[in-house]
Amino acid sequence: MNHIHHIPIPAAGAACQVWRDYYRLLSGRFGALHARQLWLFTWKHRGQGTCTSDPVFRRWLEKQQLDVGSTASGFVADISQIGKNFMGLGKNMSRVLSIGLPVTLGLTGLAFVYLLYQAAKRPELIAGLHPAGRSAAVLKSLS
Repeated sequence: MNHIHHIPIPAAGAACQVWRDYYRLLSGRFGALHARQLWLFTWKHRGQGTCTSDPVFRRWLEKQQLDVGSTASGFVADISQIGKNFMGLGKNMSRVLSIGLPVTLGLTGLAFVYLLYQAAKRPELIAGLHPAGRSAAVLKSLS
């Protein structure tokens, strides 16, 4: 394993947390500006693309002002975050779905029951919707 002033350089397949720890050690030793330069140089040669599709890692990159220049993986990270929210991991989205979905289904069910009730009371309304029913109504009116 290579080192910079006794700071181990992450391997090519290193986990995202290892990259964050590497930056923290560089910052402590060389200051934020030089740490950014060293980190970006190392990332260019050994960084892994899967970290850039992790929304948490991307927020950390932005906070540290590190631009790894991958808008495609940023798009994937954003879509991933939207997916997590939609699946109920986002608090606000799950509340909307947990209240709105049953209310919508309930109202739709009540409307359907009301239509069935009206159809039972006045079957000529339903008969008029079908071509055979319309022609029967026309024949009835002609006779």
